[in-house]
Amino acid sequence: MEDLDKLDELRYIKKVMQDSKRIIAEDGHSLIFWGLLVTIGQLITFFVFFYNVFTNYYLYVWPVLIFIGWSYTIYYNRKKYGKMEVHTFAGKILGAVWVSFGISATILGFIPAITGAIKGGGYINPLIGTILGAAYFITGYIYGKKWVSNIAFGWWIGSIYMFFFPNIYSLLVMSCLLICLQILPGIFLRIQYFKELQK
Repeated sequence: MEDLDKLDELRYIKKVMQDSKRIIAEDGHSLIFWGLLVTIGQLITFFVFFYNVFTNYYLYVWPVLIFIGWSYTIYYNRKKYGKMEVHTFAGKILGAVWVSFGISATILGFIPAITGAIKGGGYINPLIGTILGAAYFITGYIYGKKWVSNIAFGWWIGSIYMFFFPNIYSLLVMSCLLICLQILPGIFLRIQYFKELQK
């Protein structure tokens, strides 16, 4: 009886891993989308303050970008998963990890600047990078891919650097991190996913 229970547990774990592989591969789409969106915001912010242009319009940049991001994400997920009667356990965990990160990042991106808790916003990127690293670390374990978890170390190292040097160039550092540690991995996951579909 114990052997049967262990076998059932192994089958369940295997199913969770398989489900998570499919979900994270599909979510490569979200990694690419958000990576591009936030990179655009970082570069706009850099050019506005470095060249001191369009400063009157800058106030609207991040609210508009984040509104577009959340609106598209909600629409995309409802369209893709809304009609699914059964949501996998792995899917629920991954969804919870990334939704909680998204809400946390949105709070860190706006509330400290509004309240004045963070002067000048120089520490917002490293704070967001730190929790993004945690999201990748957890996701890699659920996904069963060590390289996904290892992305977290890149985010943590980059965040430490930005904590030490909270200047305007940290916007470019954040842009590089987003391209290398979010957009490119997202593209790789999508390619992997479509290759597996063809097998």
